[in-house]
Amino acid sequence: MNILIVDDEKIVLQTVLKQVKDLALEQLERIDAAGSAEEARELLAQREYHIFLCDIVMPGEDGITFAKWILSRYPYSKFIFLTAHADFKYMREAVSIKNSFDYLLKPSHSHELREVLTRAVMQIQIEQKNRDMVRKALLLQQHEDSLVYGMVSGFLNGRSSSVEFVERLLWERLPENDRRKGVRPFACAAYVQILTDSAAAPNAEAKLLRKSSYENMLGEIIDECACGSFVWMEENGDAMIFLTASEPERLAERAEQYWESFRILNDKISGAETAVYLGSVRSAKELCGCHDEFLYWKENNQKRRGGVFTSRSSGQSIEMRKRALLWQQLLGDKEYRRFVESVEGTLLFDSERGRITKQYLLHMHEYVTEILLNYMVSQKIESRSVFDEGLPYVSYMSAYRSVGAFLDALRYVAERLEREKAECVDFIEAARVYIESNLYQSISVTDVAEHIGINPEYLTRLFRKKTGFNVKEYIVNEKIESAKHLLRSTDLPVTIVSSQVGYGSYSNFTHAFKQLVGVTPTEYRQQETERE
Repeated sequence: MNILIVDDEKIVLQTVLKQVKDLALEQLERIDAAGSAEEARELLAQREYHIFLCDIVMPGEDGITFAKWILSRYPYSKFIFLTAHADFKYMREAVSIKNSFDYLLKPSHSHELREVLTRAVMQIQIEQKNRDMVRKALLLQQHEDSLVYGMVSGFLNGRSSSVEFVERLLWERLPENDRRKGVRPFACAAYVQILTDSAAAPNAEAKLLRKSSYENMLGEIIDECACGSFVWMEENGDAMIFLTASEPERLAERAEQYWESFRILNDKISGAETAVYLGSVRSAKELCGCHDEFLYWKENNQKRRGGVFTSRSSGQSIEMRKRALLWQQLLGDKEYRRFVESVEGTLLFDSERGRITKQYLLHMHEYVTEILLNYMVSQKIESRSVFDEGLPYVSYMSAYRSVGAFLDALRYVAERLEREKAECVDFIEAARVYIESNLYQSISVTDVAEHIGINPEYLTRLFRKKTGFNVKEYIVNEKIESAKHLLRSTDLPVTIVSSQVGYGSYSNFTHAFKQLVGVTPTEYRQQETERE
């Protein structure tokens, strides 16, 4: 453990340095001194320090400003202030800094210095031990999640092959008495969304802590109701939580009460508003595919309101939610014509039952448009590639006045989306052909885009969507694959192979090859020769 003493007075600096050394604390490995914040930063560039003893009043940058800078970058360090001024103004400011540890008045006695340093060392050791325990728990959790995640994820997204696994998972959460009876579990699923403005997903440690917090809260809420719980975390920090019980009627009666208590408690602890989307009580088999249903509710909470939302409060009937899920699926599969046909079938069905009114058409238009626009955003499809002179956006938005106008507008949009899909395939194929035909040259994304007549950024977006690679990565991959073929099948020198695949620089070629293959071109050839 290293300590750094910072003081502009040389006599004081040498005195404190000697005092610390004389203490001979075995945990202190290195003790350094600096005459200013600037000198301290120079030392920090060379090594890490765990404890800082720093004067408050110094010329230039004062100790409080320096402490804030240190603690913002090294939050686990301990900062102890030294001051000759028994002035509450300085003391208040010093102790108010987040993560500051303590302060000493100069001149300090050896026993005072020993006491505060011993506490700082012990605190660092405890915190390090706690961090290590969290990391170990995280590793164990990650191992467990890696085994469970795929099965649960597939099940929640509609793959019924994991029904028995999930049923067993829910059964294991039942109270012991129910497990002894061999009863089958029922579950009430809920999707929990933290309504924060932060776009960044929490890291693995934060998700583990959030999951642990949920489990503790649920334990308090359902402790007396013969229920169990299972928490499944999303990558974005949201969660799907299952309350499981052997008596579905009792669980159904009290589900909203449980989740309202959970929401209030979570809001209080997290300091952020929570939305809970609550499903009905179902058997394990009936839960299969429920993830899409909850995401639909979440996406339709456009105003990001907090609260507990049920099928009654979602604003849509079960039948309408089923239609929405089908339409979203058809769009996701790029079945644009079937999407229009399905909407048309719904309109025909409702027309035969006398449900078509101006209000109905307005509502249906808004409903379908929201699904369409969400799809276009998710696929990064620009509106100008869909709405043009043939159907301006303004005209589309007023197409709710009649069934015919509505369907005509939808058909036009479907045709444009179909053309977008075809163009995507055509452009990608043309790009591939050009790249494969010009591997011997040094080619760029701009070269490829100009050849096929589209914008480089548009090509990059299409290429990544279709192949998973950007154009530059694809070019490099193809060049290296061609080089591997030449190294295996010919005796050409490596420098000639380099030029054959369009690399003007041998070092650049070697670097790119090793980055992708893991060995140099020469080593690769030797390995292949030995295999033969």
